[in-house]
Amino acid sequence: MAVLNYEDGVVVLHGPYSLRNVVRELGGVWDVHKGCWVFAEDANLTALCALDFIDMTPQAKTHLCGDSTPTAIRNMDDAPIMYGDDLFAYQRVGVRFLSTARRAILNDDVGLGKSVQAIRACHEVGAHKVLVVTKKSIIYNWQKQIEMWNKIPHSTWEVMNYERVVRDKDILLHNKYTALIVDEAQYIKNLRLQKSKSPQRAVAIAALAKKIPYVFLLTANVLQNNPTELWGLLRTLYPKKYTSYWRFVETYCDIGTNSFTGYRNVLGLKESSKPALTAEMSTVMLGRNKVGLPPLTHEVMYAQLGNKQREAYDQMLKQFFILIDEDESILHAGGALAQLTRLRQLSLCPALIGGTTESAKLDMLCDLVESYAPDHKILVFSMFRGFVDIITKTLNKYNAVSITGANTELQRRQAEDTFLNDNTCRVLVGSKAMVEGMNLQSATIVIFTDIDWVPTTMGQAIGRAHRTGQTKPVHVITIIADDTVDQHMYDVATGKETVINEFDAMTRVMLKMKGGDL
Repeated sequence: MAVLNYEDGVVVLHGPYSLRNVVRELGGVWDVHKGCWVFAEDANLTALCALDFIDMTPQAKTHLCGDSTPTAIRNMDDAPIMYGDDLFAYQRVGVRFLSTARRAILNDDVGLGKSVQAIRACHEVGAHKVLVVTKKSIIYNWQKQIEMWNKIPHSTWEVMNYERVVRDKDILLHNKYTALIVDEAQYIKNLRLQKSKSPQRAVAIAALAKKIPYVFLLTANVLQNNPTELWGLLRTLYPKKYTSYWRFVETYCDIGTNSFTGYRNVLGLKESSKPALTAEMSTVMLGRNKVGLPPLTHEVMYAQLGNKQREAYDQMLKQFFILIDEDESILHAGGALAQLTRLRQLSLCPALIGGTTESAKLDMLCDLVESYAPDHKILVFSMFRGFVDIITKTLNKYNAVSITGANTELQRRQAEDTFLNDNTCRVLVGSKAMVEGMNLQSATIVIFTDIDWVPTTMGQAIGRAHRTGQTKPVHVITIIADDTVDQHMYDVATGKETVINEFDAMTRVMLKMKGGDL
């Protein structure tokens, strides 16, 4: 329970930092030294009287307008955290929110760094043993994120997928974790369903959450407009408070009864309930979009090759090194260029050169599309036509269409029109043929499965979505197969020296591979 009081001539609110959405509009500022909200003497605080989670003392009621205005009060967005110098201001706010709320939902938009904020929030609360639950294809990427952002020495981080949590729940319950991070938390929202994998995940996560002091649920899906989904996450965080699904629904939703079955149906959120739901959620959920932030954001995600794919890659890598003659120009070594191309294809999918269909990148891509397709249209680029075909077939359930150099002009335009105007078509997959002459502003997610030799080509590809007429932020994801030629190509493409042409880029990449100077 938050308490509104009158202290030293100033009205102050003793409550969590996460109340920011409620009190900021009323003129409140966060006093980092006092750890409370402070209001100027001309602030109108009568709206706070209606909120049942705030207890107003008699002194506060008498002195809603204080005699003096506080001085030297920092903006709440600048509230210091232990490790915040390398974070954006909004990320510091997210860290403060999570660490203060203790059990909360971070509902930031795609590309705002939810994982970074969750990692640093664990630092803020002194969590030395952390369990991270995510999708299988993103486990390795989380390990890389922890490696980059973890600042606490001797801390223990375990990263595992949902399926393992379901399987090993009883064992995990005996581990004394201090913090739990649940990535892609929308996968545990259907706590009431009795079929499919969703309730199994939800039940397992809920059981763990009961025993762990700090629980951070991360999701990029906007849930507040659908309280029936939100309830599952709230119950995971606060099972004693959110005991009745129908009580929650009846409070915030319009409900109708099916005349044939007699069952009650949720029709949608009550317009009149939005302010109350916003107030209730302000203490447990924080969500920001990219308004006011750079409209174009970039993210690199690392995929770890599976055993068979890694074995095939390493074997071909040995052959590649044999071909390179130290006494001759690297690019003139017999077969080296062809072998380099095969290495790139192997890092994508061995099926491109007659191998198995095992592909770490394809697995990660499918998970990304599954997460983003409900709310975003997606462009996927590969420099290899064969992989474009594999992706398009794999993403058939999203009505994916493709454009390659094999298409006629009519086929290109038909695919473009379908993607722009058919809402059931969520994905457009293309090769270099999709780089020029197309306006694809309906896309807000751009994913590169591999890297082109010349960075400007990728820039042109991004420009298909991020261009005049685009009204929404665009998020770019580059998938890198770790410890492969991908990493060398990425280093060259993003290096300080300008890449002049493909010959120049290939030379630099081969020199890096030969010298091993990653």
